[in-house]
Amino acid sequence: MNKILTVAFLLSCLAANAQKKTPQQLFAQTITAADLKKHLYVVAGKEMEGRETATNGQRKASAYIENEFKRIGLLPGNNGSYQFYYPVYQDTLLNAVLAINGQKFKLDKDFAVNPNNITTSEAFSEAVYIGKNVTADSIKNANLYGKLVIVTGEDRMIGTRGRMSSRLEALRNANPAAIFYADPDFPRKTATSRNANMVLNPFKKSINPQQYSVSEEIIKTILGSGYQNASPLTTPTVFQSNVLFTIDKSTKALQSSNVIGILPGTDLKDQYLFMTAHYDHLGKRDTVIYYGADDDGSGTVSVLELAEAFAKAKAAGK
Repeated sequence: MNKILTVAFLLSCLAANAQKKTPQQLFAQTITAADLKKHLYVVAGKEMEGRETATNGQRKASAYIENEFKRIGLLPGNNGSYQFYYPVYQDTLLNAVLAINGQKFKLDKDFAVNPNNITTSEAFSEAVYIGKNVTADSIKNANLYGKLVIVTGEDRMIGTRGRMSSRLEALRNANPAAIFYADPDFPRKTATSRNANMVLNPFKKSINPQQYSVSEEIIKTILGSGYQNASPLTTPTVFQSNVLFTIDKSTKALQSSNVIGILPGTDLKDQYLFMTAHYDHLGKRDTVIYYGADDDGSGTVSVLELAEAFAKAKAAGK
């Protein structure tokens, strides 16, 4: 290389094959399966407890990465520190109660809550039933704003990723307050996760409707005597029923960090090439550890090996 960029290794998974023809290939040979395995058995090891963001396991992983950056000879990338700290926020579901006309139903036995859409407690005097034969056009023409909606068929939770069905697209645009999705998987064999995904910013431009998966028994109770004739309905239909769900949650402010090491360049010192991977994963669920060797332990250890190869190349004047 005649010109070497300043390289910042922000804790991107790249591979190199070892050959002997060029300087690049020579230093690529220092990246070995044995070294990758050595790092991976630490990063994805039991002691790291799955490296969930803002947990002790993640902090252990960040300390290991920092020590490796120091050993390799990288400079700290954040004003004298290898760690770049930032806040994250997480909602935790403390309790959820669903009552229909005074009859109480139990979490995981009769219904489940999406913890990523926990907002507030609500009380409705009616629900709009959208059966499997209701089209997206019918949903568009219905007044669902601020209402409780019951959805049957193959449609599932509204999210922000992936493609939605045309029915869910229309439903999202209709802005209901809450959605009950019919789900045959009750009672649950595995308890609902109480923790929502961590977010960088707890303030949102808009809030999705609260979303529940519910048993057939709950739908029967809401629809009452109209249940037997509901399935063939082709338009959204209102049913009178008192539905109360009470939500109790807490929001935690936590701290996580990126790990940044820098290898200064020569004549292009003011330009940066970033090689990155995320080193966190899912952590533990009860006593089960989600080790995260592929996602993204493999990328993390690849960055460490790439950093060392670049450092060796620089030391050799390459």
